[in-house]
Amino acid sequence: MLSFVEAPPRQARRTMVLRLRSTPSVYVVGLLHWARDGYAVARATGGPVAEFIQVFADGYRLGAVLAEGLLRDEIPVTFETADVVLRLTDEEHRAFQVRQASLPDVPKDLVEATPLISVLPDFL
Repeated sequence: MLSFVEAPPRQARRTMVLRLRSTPSVYVVGLLHWARDGYAVARATGGPVAEFIQVFADGYRLGAVLAEGLLRDEIPVTFETADVVLRLTDEEHRAFQVRQASLPDVPKDLVEATPLISVLPDFL
């Protein structure tokens, strides 16, 4: 007689690390806590959530899908000094790359003077 055992769901492998950096005027760890709290309250009360998503979608160029995942605590984060470090699955990383490719071509000295996001390989 054959019996089948249901395999546990396969968890997505986290393959990329994305670092959101603080600047002298913006402390990203505090910004994330503020946005997560505001997002949770807005969802619970039926209020607007767009401004909380937009902070990370546009301000850190994550795009709406990743930003909302970050605020919903679906993307694991660690805090290193003043930075927020995200671990992305392949699918999340592809969404990030699509977002980066869709940004207008702006001179680097206007946008990249203080890089807010750096992508590091998983082994670092």
